[in-house]
Amino acid sequence: MITDVRVGDPSLIDKSAQRRKHRDKLTEDGKLTILACDHPARRVTKSGNEAVRMGNRHEYLARILRVATNPEFDGVMGTTDIIEDLLIVDQLLFEKSGQSFLDKKVLLGCMNRGGLSGCSFEMDDRFTSFTTESIRRLRLDGAKMMFRLNWRS
Repeated sequence: MITDVRVGDPSLIDKSAQRRKHRDKLTEDGKLTILACDHPARRVTKSGNEAVRMGNRHEYLARILRVATNPEFDGVMGTTDIIEDLLIVDQLLFEKSGQSFLDKKVLLGCMNRGGLSGCSFEMDDRFTSFTTESIRRLRLDGAKMMFRLNWRS
């Protein structure tokens, strides 16, 4: 269904983002529990003894959804594809049931770096994934930006 939306009705992502209700305050008790969902985009797929556990897209998204729908978690930090998938699933659920699991959740977009560790072009570190414009368009609550300093040069 996610693929069908991406191909046939990509505007549903923006519709979901515009409908989503935000918190009045970032945190209610001074603490935030945020699930980080940017590991595969940084070439980190190992979990436990399995080298590509986070490389199985369907399993990875299912695990994210299991946590994101838990009221004990405040939100999700993810790359563009993950945040958009969550918005799609939330909108489909909302259209079917009138309920949203993303309402009042904190959504943070990752502005990851593109350099690959150990490569000769490692410090060619342009941003990948979200831009400030796309974070604003999707009404995310914030962003994560990684900064790298090459102190050897």
